[in-house]
Amino acid sequence: MERSVLISTLFALFFTACGTTSPAVPTVATLPVIQVDAAHMTTVDLAYEIPAGEGFVLDASSYDFGVPGGPTTMQVVMSGRVYQANWTSGATSQTVLAADLKPLAGSSQLAGLSAGQQLILSIGTLKTNGHFSPIWVAVVNIK
Repeated sequence: MERSVLISTLFALFFTACGTTSPAVPTVATLPVIQVDAAHMTTVDLAYEIPAGEGFVLDASSYDFGVPGGPTTMQVVMSGRVYQANWTSGATSQTVLAADLKPLAGSSQLAGLSAGQQLILSIGTLKTNGHFSPIWVAVVNIK
């Protein structure tokens, strides 16, 4: 009798564990893509639009930053708060997750991108003195 109770308990635990799901982790395939281009930087009224979510992919594969070695840093400014992430040297695209952006200057951690928000996105270089020099800047509307 004890053995059948033990086996029943193990089966119940097994089936309970199989029915649980872990939180979805965004992948490059599920994130919206922002194609880095000159038009969005030079046209004042032209903004990117992406859906609300956990982040986006910056695709700079068709853009020449014109800086030896390329960019080193990217920044997001939203509601007066500044967030920063490294730009991988030599990379042509970057996955940007809100949770991975480092809050600067007293900003709190960013949990996600909500509908109705607007952000300024900058890709540039970070000097040894900590000064950020933007190379490319654009506006992004979150829908």
